[in-house]
Amino acid sequence: MSNQLGGLARKASYIQKHKAELDGALVVDAGDLLTPAGPGMLKGVTAREDIAARAAFLAGAEAAIGLDAVAVGERDLALGLRELKRLATAHRLRLLAANLADRAGKPAFEAGYVAQVAGEKVGLFGLTDVAETQRAPITEAGLTIQPVAPAAERQVARLRAAGATIIVALAHVGMPAARELMRSVKGIDLAIVGHTSNVIGTPERIGDGYLVEAQRQGKQLGEFRLHLVPGGGAFVDRGQRRGLTDQLAASRREYERLARQIERDTVEKRRALYRASLDRVRTTLEQTCARLHEPAPAIAGRWLEHRLVPMDRTTGDDPAVAARVTKHMEDLARAAAKRPPPPPGAHRAPGARPVTDVATKALRPSGPRPTAAPR
Repeated sequence: MSNQLGGLARKASYIQKHKAELDGALVVDAGDLLTPAGPGMLKGVTAREDIAARAAFLAGAEAAIGLDAVAVGERDLALGLRELKRLATAHRLRLLAANLADRAGKPAFEAGYVAQVAGEKVGLFGLTDVAETQRAPITEAGLTIQPVAPAAERQVARLRAAGATIIVALAHVGMPAARELMRSVKGIDLAIVGHTSNVIGTPERIGDGYLVEAQRQGKQLGEFRLHLVPGGGAFVDRGQRRGLTDQLAASRREYERLARQIERDTVEKRRALYRASLDRVRTTLEQTCARLHEPAPAIAGRWLEHRLVPMDRTTGDDPAVAARVTKHMEDLARAAAKRPPPPPGAHRAPGARPVTDVATKALRPSGPRPTAAPR
């Protein structure tokens, strides 16, 4: 799949079907939900105007699907702080970021909250952190990134005090930083990781918690199923070996695909990106093989199962959402046909321009409203 919108109808169909089978469910996202890396990265999205229209469409569609909470990604902020908050308010999207502050040092977004799910209190909070070279959308929005671990510790303590028996971090920090977070902060049961797009289908256990990360552009839907018993305690991964076997096969396929891309592509800049991705997949392969040799855990008390569901043709479309996607793509095509062609030399290879060039300057200036209060 080359377009996140292509997975929306399948995502809606899967969620609606499986929600009916469960006592309760939460639908969450780890960030970079609304904005791609740049024009040309997604089918039909070729201009700044397209990115703004796509963001508005995605916000409405995700809200209709039933998204409960989403971490703030740096690409989301490339829309501009005011526009991002406007979309969130208009579509009742719950944006979470416990460590993003405005120029006055006040929280820029809601940090976290406690959700009641099937009689259980689940605490959710968001975190955002990226490399210095990727922080332009955040700084141009007038925001600063506060240290991740202290912010997480505060949220774990606050949410536990509010009665949460399960703590979920929506960690838009990338996999290396997420591992360090789980090692340094106690009390996080699940970390849903975003930003690096590593395919971590089998939950990686660190301490008493687990972390996972799915593929980008809506190609996969991660599904956690939790079995709860009185008294709490650490979760045990009931589907570990099956998940590791599936992950090993998926990683091998991805490794082979990237190797073919490197061999075929003639643009060195893209080849370098593919090689970096190949290195990450190689690391995942090595770690998965090592974990398959570990003894299976004993099941007692609370347990979980996780799998990555491919949003491919085997998952049926939700007709209403599919119709909305089709109309949106047609609207993009009509808008593109009315625009004058770009001046010679204006177009670069997909992904070559930073996200702030392709989105922020197309919208209203970034920066907090003088009278706006964090949610």
